[in-house]
Amino acid sequence: MGNKPAKITCNINNTFGPGTANEHTVQWWFKKFCKGDESLEDEELSGQPSEGDNDQVRVNIEADPLTTTQQVVKELSIDHSTVVQHLKQIGKVKRLNNWVPHELTQNQRNCRFEVSSSLILRKQRTISRSNCDV
Repeated sequence: MGNKPAKITCNINNTFGPGTANEHTVQWWFKKFCKGDESLEDEELSGQPSEGDNDQVRVNIEADPLTTTQQVVKELSIDHSTVVQHLKQIGKVKRLNNWVPHELTQNQRNCRFEVSSSLILRKQRTISRSNCDV
């Protein structure tokens, strides 16, 4: 070929119009062609993750709440970003090294409110005492 990706990108955009190709895509084509894959067909993409995949991730996480996304990637043979997307879709977040539902129950909200209120009151009492000492 002899041409560099930047030059080829420029040639494609001059021929077919600005924005037709970007240098990153042309670099990807170079890598693909160097590996011997000269097909011009697009690879089939799955689009939105399926509910089945969400269920697989949910079962995996619920079986071992201490598991990491990297372990899920290895066990299910799917991409890390896909695992993260599934976790978001099923409402799971990592808290204190444990996967938990993203939504809090009413009891959890009440407990959070009580603890926060008591900490605020304690801080206010400390501030008022230190102001009196001046």
